[in-house]
Amino acid sequence: MAAQALPAQAKGMKGWLWLALFLPVITWLLKAFRRSR
Repeated sequence: MAAQALPAQAKGMKGWLWLALFLPVITWLLKAFRRSR
C-alpha cells in the first residue's frame, strides 16, 4: 500500500511545483493585460 501511495504523492508534489511556477507568471500577465487596456 505504501508503494502505491508514493507515486501519487510525487505526482501531487509535481503539480504544486508547476502551480508555484505558473502563479507568478499568470499574475504578471494579468497585470500587464490590465495596464495595456
